[in-house]
Amino acid sequence: MTRTRIRASFELTGAFDPADVTAATGLEPTRTRRAGEPLGRTRVAADLWALDSDEEEGWDLTPHVERVLGRVDPHRERLRAFMDGREVRAYVFAIGVLVDTTPSLALTPALLRAIADLDATLEVDLHPTSDFLGGPRRVTP
Repeated sequence: MTRTRIRASFELTGAFDPADVTAATGLEPTRTRRAGEPLGRTRVAADLWALDSDEEEGWDLTPHVERVLGRVDPHRERLRAFMDGREVRAYVFAIGVLVDTTPSLALTPALLRAIADLDATLEVDLHPTSDFLGGPRRVTP
C-alpha cells in the first residue's frame, strides 16, 4: 500500500470574519484563521475559511476535489454573494505529500466548471516528504 498522503480543500482568503462565511452559507469549516494570529514563528497574513477532505493514503486526488466541491456546490450562490464586494479570493487545493508514488488529478469538464463557477483558482501542491516536513530534499540524478 502507498504511504503518499493526499487531501483537497476549498479555501477563502482575504479580509473578512470567517464566522461571517459560516453564517452566510450554513457550511461549517474544518479550519479558520484570523489575520495576525501567530502561526509558528510568523503571523497569519490573511483571514482564512477552509473546508478540507479527510487526509488519506493514496494517489488519486480527483475524488478528494470532487468530495470537497460536492459539499460546497449546494451553497455556491450564497458563497458567491458573500464574496461579492469583499476582498476575498477562492482556491481549490489538491495536496499530496509524496513518499512512494506521485498523485494524479484528472480535470474533467464538470470538475473544471465547478471550480470556475466558484470563481476559484486551482492550486496543485505536491511536496516531497522531506520538504514538507522541513528536512533536506533528496535529489536523484
